Amino acid sequence: MENNSKELVFIATIDEAAVGFCCTQLFKSMCYRSYYAEITELFVVEEYRKQGVATALMATAEDYFKDKNVKRYQLFTGKQNEIAQAFYEKNGYTKSEEQMYRKRV
Repeated sequence: MENNSKELVFIATIDEAAVGFCCTQLFKSMCYRSYYAEITELFVVEEYRKQGVATALMATAEDYFKDKNVKRYQLFTGKQNEIAQAFYEKNGYTKSEEQMYRKRV
């Protein structure tokens, strides 16, 4: 499923039923020469968790990034979401020293 040239959603299915998805987006800043990628959402239906679905979705997303010659990937997760943090670290991601700020209007 693609709604523009820089955003792509990968959907995991089992027996033709959607059991998870991974939303990705490519960004390019005028300050940097190359694109960077962000995994904006990763979700697996609860009864299909711990069965490799999220790992397969991440691998598919990373293969897509490699095909696009992207060298830097990032994602955000909640500070309290220790399960997700452990999953991302197991898959080679490290915590950043950057702090995210938001402004709601």
